[in-house]
Amino acid sequence: MEVVRYFRSAAGSVSQITESGSGCGRVKLPDDVVEISEGEYRQAVADLADADERHVAGLVEADERRRLADLEALTAAGIPEATARRLAGIAGD
Repeated sequence: MEVVRYFRSAAGSVSQITESGSGCGRVKLPDDVVEISEGEYRQAVADLADADERHVAGLVEADERRRLADLEALTAAGIPEATARRLAGIAGD
């Protein structure tokens, strides 16, 4: 027999454990961990993935703004645009 159980820690992280054999249900868990449903676990994992995607998108946007600011500063300093684009990490002409 195999049993999958889902948990949330006091810090908010979620995890799962698969138990099998005669030890099912005997795993000792830390005091700050509560058992949750599979649905709650899946929702928490989806929420974390969404938050990660938003974070990465924010990093990409900030990097793009930095590159454009670098391009403006370089061209304002008299560096030819093609060279400034290469230095700023912006592809194309």
